[in-house]
Amino acid sequence: MDELKHFEARHRLAVILHLSLLSSGLIAFLVSYLFSQTMGVSIASAAEHRALRQAIYGTVFVVSIGVIVLRRWLLGAGRLGRIAERRGIEGLVEHLLKATLLLGGTSEAVVLLGFVLSVLTRVFEDMWRLGGIGLILLLYTYPWRSMWYRAIERAQP
Repeated sequence: MDELKHFEARHRLAVILHLSLLSSGLIAFLVSYLFSQTMGVSIASAAEHRALRQAIYGTVFVVSIGVIVLRRWLLGAGRLGRIAERRGIEGLVEHLLKATLLLGGTSEAVVLLGFVLSVLTRVFEDMWRLGGIGLILLLYTYPWRSMWYRAIERAQP
């Protein structure tokens, strides 16, 4: 019973933190839109914009693939089973929480890269593209209760 309370508390914490990341991403969309509508044209040259865009888009591509691969690795059934054997159910729940926070924070970094690019270039389309990718990654890494519960069930002897 104590393990169930621990599970519930940690899952609730993960959901609250993940929803706050989603909310901050949506706020970044709003701020970026308002900033791009109210500010003038950027003073940077087109060549500088192109170089900045290429660097940030490349970084977002690598980080996005990294989030997908990292999620598959951190939340794989075999890995979760080994963690449960070594640290028990409470250790597994802690691992799920840490993995969710790591993946959520990395996904939020993609949103923030879109925000930074959009603010620097004053082009909302950059936020739309990169922020959208970040929000999709946040939904992909959401701590679904059923997934956490299945991981706990598989780990029990």
